[in-house]
Amino acid sequence: SKECNLYNFIYALGIKNVGLKTSKDIVKEYKTLDRIMSVTREELDKIYGIGDVILDDIFKFLNNGVKILNIEYSEKWNALIILPYIIAL
Repeated sequence: SKECNLYNFIYALGIKNVGLKTSKDIVKEYKTLDRIMSVTREELDKIYGIGDVILDDIFKFLNNGVKILNIEYSEKWNALIILPYIIAL
């Protein structure tokens, strides 16, 4: 299996207006996915280069996208698991 840096994972989520540099800046500041997922708007606003537009897009994702992707962390495997939702109609 191929390892993925956390900043590449954040970038690959496709959050609008969050490019590779912004992903790297966020990971450099907060280090872990758990910390990133719990960051406040005020904390994130302190990172140079992250303005209101990017903040809005990040928090739209954190409030909606995470639920859609169903991201979980497996301590057993020390890995992130992204499970698809199956919607019964």
